Amino acid sequence: FQTAEFHTAYVGQATAGATLTENAGVVAQLPAGMVRLDEGIHALGGVNDYVPKFDYTALNSGETGSTTTGSILSPFAYAVYNKGKWAAGTGLYFPFNVVIEYPDNWAGRAILQREDVNIGYFVATGAYALNDDLSFGLSINFIGSRVRLAQRQIVSPGTEFNTVLGGTTENTGSQFSVLYDQDHWRMSLTHSPKYTIKGDGNAQFDTSSNPALTSSFPDGKVSVVLLMPSVTEFGVAWKDQRKDPDNSIELDLLRTGWSNFSEIHIQFATGKPRPDVILPRRWHDTTGVKLGGYHVLSRSGSVVHKLRAGINVDQSPIPADTLEPGVPDGAGRNEFAVGYGYRSGNLLLDVAAFE
Repeated sequence: FQTAEFHTAYVGQATAGATLTENAGVVAQLPAGMVRLDEGIHALGGVNDYVPKFDYTALNSGETGSTTTGSILSPFAYAVYNKGKWAAGTGLYFPFNVVIEYPDNWAGRAILQREDVNIGYFVATGAYALNDDLSFGLSINFIGSRVRLAQRQIVSPGTEFNTVLGGTTENTGSQFSVLYDQDHWRMSLTHSPKYTIKGDGNAQFDTSSNPALTSSFPDGKVSVVLLMPSVTEFGVAWKDQRKDPDNSIELDLLRTGWSNFSEIHIQFATGKPRPDVILPRRWHDTTGVKLGGYHVLSRSGSVVHKLRAGINVDQSPIPADTLEPGVPDGAGRNEFAVGYGYRSGNLLLDVAAFE
């Protein structure tokens, strides 16, 4: 659900890059780092390709299977103008996503058939360098969300039909960051407060195969409330020089305030099939640990080849009694990543993979 792979160099270190100041991706990852880029204009764009897969076993029947979700593309784009003592930037990225689909006849289809939750941030950022070592950054986040849930409404054995709930929302948020950069050490801290997503949408019940059910399951408006977590990350990195290091290794701690994600509240304007639905979640806060870094393989004039790698270990925030098909992550994360970076003058190219 938390897919904060902000840019490809960051992914290549398994997101152990809280202090990275290599490119315009600092707009999302570390706004305070914008003033550590070379003076002038910087731009970065790319795409993350997610291939989610979950295996399941139905406890009552022993049925086994896998999700049928296809590949999902998530783009990002950033721009920075650095004046030296101050910098401004903007960007678009998607830090929270879940897309998951199950087979048509799977045992849990009455709970969920398909889910699409995409939360995108369009940001306006500013940074100021207090001196050569210390800088601060602030972001205003314009948050857009799209939610679509599909399930099978099972009225009785042999009588079922498709149900789709969907809607969009617009909200605002913020992020504060600070960077301390010396010759051989960097430390950073970023914090995004928790926020609430409130939006309106529609409920559609396909009762065409059984019109007698239409009065009990009328189409209509719905409103949804989602409580999103705070995110705090601290990073410390060793490097062999202040500017454009050949080697760097970084340790990050990520604290996610998932306890704010206590429930999902859905209200039906028609009062049918019920006035409202409260889906308890009762998630708990988690602490993740990341370790990553890079090594410059070679330099030749303005051409640089760089190798990246990292690991990311995070707990699952989901208690056993509210684990469900929408976010079936009961084991947490153990991610490994490798990446390659190429620079030639002002041109940057990064590729990375993680699992």
